[in-house]
Amino acid sequence: MGIPIIFRLGWYPNFFKTEKFDIFILGKIGWAFGIWGYHLDKDATPNGIVGGINLGGRYWFTQKMGIYAEIGYNYHGLARNIKHPEYPLGYGSGKIYASTGLSLKYNGLPIKYQQIT
Repeated sequence: MGIPIIFRLGWYPNFFKTEKFDIFILGKIGWAFGIWGYHLDKDATPNGIVGGINLGGRYWFTQKMGIYAEIGYNYHGLARNIKHPEYPLGYGSGKIYASTGLSLKYNGLPIKYQQIT
């Protein structure tokens, strides 16, 4: 188990963007600081890389309020052990997930509040 810090970088392609609807692709990279997992292997550390990709869209009801939905994949590489013959980068786990929520704009800048994960 770890606490991840993830940086998200998004691309909003202009080929499918209107005043009310836009799509986006997000790449994510970060690091999970492990708080559990030392018992898994003698030389293991519970820290590891986190990465993923998301695809989503946003629909604006008004100029200031809308909804978003996205689907993505996250990978958490925890319990790293460089001495392990098969898993030197860690015993990773990944998951596919979807989320939806409320998007708000403040002075033209979008703010996203996640509702369901």
